[in-house]
Amino acid sequence: MPDTTKTTTREPVEYAAIGTIPPDAQLTVKDTGWTETTKATMQAHGFDAMDMVMAWYS
Repeated sequence: MPDTTKTTTREPVEYAAIGTIPPDAQLTVKDTGWTETTKATMQAHGFDAMDMVMAWYS
């Protein structure tokens, strides 16, 4: 019987900051790059505007 267990190792994920967002910035969904289709799909799955902004900048 073949061995069906899998061993995976993950490399640490490194993030690069492309810019900074001031702490008092007021961001909206319009500040993201989501397409209208993607926004509609996200809304159908229960995302609101704040969820979309957080997902874009995370």
